[in-house]
Parts: sequence; C-alpha cells; structure tokens
Amino acid sequence: MSFTEGFVKSMSMIGANEIGDKTFFIAAIMAMKQPRPLVLGGCLGALSVMTLLSAVIGGIVGNISGSLGGEQLTTYLAALLFFYFGARLLMDAFSSSDEPNSELEEVEAELSGKGDRVDGSKANASKIAVAVKKQLQVVLSPIVWKAFTMTFLAEWGDRSQIATITLAAEGDMLGVTLGK
Repeated sequence: MSFTEGFVKSMSMIGANEIGDKTFFIAAIMAMKQPRPLVLGGCLGALSVMTLLSAVIGGIVGNISGSLGGEQLTTYLAALLFFYFGARLLMDAFSSSDEPNSELEEVEAELSGKGDRVDGSKANASKIAVAVKKQLQVVLSPIVWKAFTMTFLAEWGDRSQIATITLAAEGDMLGVTLGK
C-alpha cells in the first residue's frame, strides 16, 4: 500500500468510525464545562499518542506476519478483526435500541463525578517565576490530564485503534498515521 493509499484509507475509515464515538462525547461534554483550549490539548495529545502506538503495533504485526506467511496472512487477520468488530458493532446496535444515547449518558455520568472547573492559584514570586508557573499550569493542568486520560482510555481497544493497527500492518505506517 502506498503512502497516499494508506492516508486516504485511514482518513475515511477513522472519520466514519469516530462520529458518535465515546471520544466524541468526551470532548464535547468536557468542552461545554471546561476551557476549550485545555480540553482540545488533552484530547489531541491522547489521540496523537494512541495513533503512534497503534501504527507502531501495526508495523510490528505486519513485519511478523510478513515473515511468517506473507501479505496474505495479514489480509486474513485484518478481515477477521474487521468481521469481529463489525459483528460486535451490530450486536451493540441491536442490544441498545431502547437507549439511543447510552454512550452519551455513560460519558456524562463519568464526567459528572470527577470534578468541576479547576482554578490555579498564583504564587507570590517574581514576574518570571509567575510567567513560568502559568505556562506549566496550562501544560500540567488537571483539565488537560483529565481530557488526555479519558480520551486515551476510551480509545484503547476501540474500533479506530484496531483499524489503525490493521491499516499500518498492511501498508505505509506514515500514511496511516498522518491520515488519522
């Protein structure tokens, strides 16, 4: 698979998988209650780390399966994974027909008990120390880490992670990574 093909496949597959996903609701709900730039930073950081991890895992799987059975083994494993997650998605859809917003409610419940707005306190120090502290507070903000952690954990084992691993195993890891 070429760079362009990996990029386009990754972009289209991930775009279709992420709409209405837990990470979508996590980011939306947190952005309604917390400063949006902090939530965006945490979510983007988590998605970037997860994408890199998935692409590396996919590259390793592709190399191992390439040495064991060639590209055909990778293709069969990818088909098996997509069949499994497709069946799981259908089972989820049929079992939750009574509750169309179950993922949204689950995320809201998780976010409601975990704290509200966090305001940093200013230390009595020189202007330089205060400026450095402000910058560190943004990066080390509990809001950023909360968004990062919740997004990272929601993505672990998700359809988009499996799709990224599979696409990276079949072809160009850089194209898949940038496409996601």
